[in-house]
Amino acid sequence: MASAFGKGEDLNYDENEECFDAYLERLEQFFVANGLKLEDDKAKAVFLTVVGKKNHTLLMDLCAPAKPREKKLEELIDLMRTHFVPKTNVIAERYKFNTRSQQENESICEYMASLRKLAATCKFGTFLEDALRDRFVCGVKSAELRDRLLNVAHTKELTLAAAYDMGLAYEVTKHNAQQWSQKTFKANAIARSNVKKEERGKPCYRCAGHGHGPGECRFKDVECRVCKKKGHIAKACRSQYEERKDKQTKWTKHLDARDPPKDSRREEGRSNICTGRTRPPEKQPAVLYTSEKETQAASAEPQPAQERVEVKTKPGFVSEYQAGNISDLELFSMKTAEGRKVGVVSLVSEGF
Repeated sequence: MASAFGKGEDLNYDENEECFDAYLERLEQFFVANGLKLEDDKAKAVFLTVVGKKNHTLLMDLCAPAKPREKKLEELIDLMRTHFVPKTNVIAERYKFNTRSQQENESICEYMASLRKLAATCKFGTFLEDALRDRFVCGVKSAELRDRLLNVAHTKELTLAAAYDMGLAYEVTKHNAQQWSQKTFKANAIARSNVKKEERGKPCYRCAGHGHGPGECRFKDVECRVCKKKGHIAKACRSQYEERKDKQTKWTKHLDARDPPKDSRREEGRSNICTGRTRPPEKQPAVLYTSEKETQAASAEPQPAQERVEVKTKPGFVSEYQAGNISDLELFSMKTAEGRKVGVVSLVSEGF
């Protein structure tokens, strides 16, 4: 009958694995399952058989000079409880209970289970539910949840079950909100990463370099020696680029004004006449393009007489004389009226 339900070996008590009260709970259920009562001699015999060698020796010492079989089962259990469960200090146990707060990574369920375990040795009696409720409200780690619980308690009676349900609902809501926030943060981080990749693919407007964005450029606090503005270097100066672009536009218009129409060039045997300015008598380099300031200064001073010569070039080309007065960048960007790149040829005739 004793082995009808459960195994007797499982009733060997080990104080390192479970408390004695938990062991007694399993022992009583084993007796009930097998139709035994505590007052029966058969129940005592089963207990002395399954309790284990170590515990049987302990009972012999505790019962000496009598034998364990001469005692009742209730007496044997009391002897073991006195040995394994020392007398508790109620005040000390309640101090542990009242100072127990929810830990950082502890859930509401785990916190409540811990409070109930501590309350088992506090002898609260009929005050147990109220004590658990009060400690639960005061010990939750979330100040927001605590305020909600106190507001409810202010308007109506707050029971332990209601406080526990509110704590569970708050925990679930907070968890879902954190997951949504993490997904949004990851999406924003990916978007920012893509923007940075695009910025690294483009040249930096501060230094004209690659591999970084303007915000990461080491020249963002440097003063440009061309425009004297802070935030870029001369290599990437936009004012210098705008000045070159303006010169290029004026020079292109200057050539277009001297380039005969397409039909006219065909009739003239595919030849072109470009008019240039010859060197002045002082043998100074000729200048085909001048800025407004230089033009104004030159107009204020008497200019020496200049001779004009006609230079033959092929269609879509300029002479070396003309090309020597403009920069390589401007010459590279020049186009003819037909959209072709302008080339450079040697002079057919020199009149100077």
